Amino acid sequence: MHQRRIIIYGHGDKSAEGFPTEEAIKEYLAHDIFDKYKGRYQYSQQKLADIILLSRDGLIYGHFKISRMEKPNENDKKIYPPVRKTYIVGESSLYQNQVALSSLNIEKIQFGKSISEQEFETIKKLAGKIELAISR
Repeated sequence: MHQRRIIIYGHGDKSAEGFPTEEAIKEYLAHDIFDKYKGRYQYSQQKLADIILLSRDGLIYGHFKISRMEKPNENDKKIYPPVRKTYIVGESSLYQNQVALSSLNIEKIQFGKSISEQEFETIKKLAGKIELAISR
């Protein structure tokens, strides 16, 4: 079986282009990724990923299942100028309980942190109920 590439990305950008508030990242995971951004997640790193977990201020808020990856187009660059890779999201999950990175002994994330399937399963257990949004 193919080993999935699971990465935690930190989101420290609190400008309007990033996530200025905790509510903004929750809304993004629950609705905006598909309603506003048509399933296109722009990020400043270029790592290959099957699953991306989104964190902010030491907490994981949810994850994406990635369908494929693309070079950013002009619209991606307009939405998020530092973009280096666009991930096409097939499924978005918002966690009921944010999961502290410290519960996994992760201190700081710089340039994305790869984790194992076992660590991912632990995160999902700690997350409680998971609200799912699927690409239409």
